[in-house]
Amino acid sequence: MGNLTTDMTHLYDEINALRNGRKALRKNLENGATNLKKAVNRMQAGFQYAHDEMARKTKEERTAFVSGLQKAVSRMRKDFSADLAGAHQAWFGPTLAGKMDIKREQQRKGEPGASQEKAEAGAGRKEEIQRAAVREEKWSFPTLKAGSKGKRKK
Repeated sequence: MGNLTTDMTHLYDEINALRNGRKALRKNLENGATNLKKAVNRMQAGFQYAHDEMARKTKEERTAFVSGLQKAVSRMRKDFSADLAGAHQAWFGPTLAGKMDIKREQQRKGEPGASQEKAEAGAGRKEEIQRAAVREEKWSFPTLKAGSKGKRKK
């Protein structure tokens, strides 16, 4: 019977060793899972910080770009307007507003003839209005009369 008792004792010890090993493995797995969760949470917090930092930086860059773009477009529009005004002046002469600005500047400086030009400005304004009316008539398109239903007269 000594062999059986010895074998049973060895079997008992092996069962206890395996049970203790299983408990240790389970404890290690739980600790590993907990550590892994903590590591993932730290990593996600790092990602969130990096994302927030990147968003802040790109917003600043985008704001600076749009501001520069607005200034560039504004400058181009002013240049285009000046070119257009120059072309208009070259083709049609100075505008009425331009003439008035010149006269006001002369009056401000007290140059001779400014008061006479002021009196002529009223007459010049009437002539300009008449010329504008003629230009509008020249470029106006015929309109349909009410009730004509779009039919042309023959």
